[in-house]
Amino acid sequence: MPAVPVTGTKTRWFRSQTNLPAKGLCDPLIPSAHADRADYVKAFRSRLQQAVYSIEAQSQTGLLCIVVDAADNAEMIACELDEEPSFVRDLLHESFPSRVRLVVLCRTERQELLDPPTSVSRVQLEPFTRGKTSAFLRSYYPTASDGDIDEFHRLTSQNPRVQATALEQGVTLDSVLRELALGPTIVDDTIAQLLQNTVSRLKDRATRVEKTQIQSMATALATLRPFVPIAIVASVAGVDDAAIRSFAADLGRPLLVVADAVQFRDEPTETWFRKNVSRHRGSADPVHRSVETLGTFECLCSVFIAPTDA
Repeated sequence: MPAVPVTGTKTRWFRSQTNLPAKGLCDPLIPSAHADRADYVKAFRSRLQQAVYSIEAQSQTGLLCIVVDAADNAEMIACELDEEPSFVRDLLHESFPSRVRLVVLCRTERQELLDPPTSVSRVQLEPFTRGKTSAFLRSYYPTASDGDIDEFHRLTSQNPRVQATALEQGVTLDSVLRELALGPTIVDDTIAQLLQNTVSRLKDRATRVEKTQIQSMATALATLRPFVPIAIVASVAGVDDAAIRSFAADLGRPLLVVADAVQFRDEPTETWFRKNVSRHRGSADPVHRSVETLGTFECLCSVFIAPTDA
């Protein structure tokens, strides 16, 4: 049977329901060209209730958690595509069974983009204390001095994401501190500079053919929506599946590979790739022609089961 195209906000509602049946918690959902957004919302509610019944049969304390990462990005994309209301805003205004928890992640300054109801609990993630920075830095560099810790704490603005990106470079502590000291002071710019350094080092070690493959793989990742199957990235980039896995391993922290799919580890990484890798795309670019032919869309939603009885 030919694939049924599911686009726009309907895609997000459809994709949000694929993990639950995969875990045996509810009936599977088959996309239909005749179904509209309301049909997918109705199906979502029905399968959510089925999943809750399944969890209750296994545990009296189990929870079903729906986690939407980079929700602000999803909202901005929906606005660009004239999709209103967005999938995330729909979710925020849904009523859920008592065993269901919705967790939506976004930047503090972009909360209002999501138009959250007043009933939503807002939790701000705090920066690292010096003690946490010390423990984190010494987990990579056990001999780091107190002075090194103070400098690292200051140069990273106490931001865990910046610290993780800096430490995953696999260079000496002196090099980490030197790169941070020479870079910008804004968190996003610091992450961008660290990513640029990592990609540049990767290209410097590559042959001419490998450099072309690196560019193709990076462009494919920057163009496709996460969480995308490795086979699709490989097909779009014109390389083998193994090349995608090697690229992710060489790049390190910025890319997360789970089973047979790959995605950017966080929103700043995704933003950097989209701005710096795909900004020169054109109609003659074979990667983008492949994407247009493929017509693949992915959403930013994942579902997992919280721990049950201890």
